[in-house]
Amino acid sequence: MQVQLFNLTADPTEHFDISANHPDVVSVMLLRLHELEVGMIDPDISEEVEAGNPNNFGGTFSSGWCNAEPPIPTADSAPELGMEEELIAINVI
Repeated sequence: MQVQLFNLTADPTEHFDISANHPDVVSVMLLRLHELEVGMIDPDISEEVEAGNPNNFGGTFSSGWCNAEPPIPTADSAPELGMEEELIAINVI
């Protein structure tokens, strides 16, 4: 597994990997990624159901045919990253 960390404020095109300089941020973000993965629901890859086609509802998805709702993360549930003024991204390859 390769991990890359980018400061999107200073490097929006993600050219400079800063993961070696910020192992604490990498650890926190990987932990958060794991927490989110644990809460993910399995994808519904069943046969297409014509009754759920958005064309039947004016082009929008309608409740009643899709019941899967994962928990929505809140700002309070996000761990502190220690780089409050920076927009950061992590890539796990």
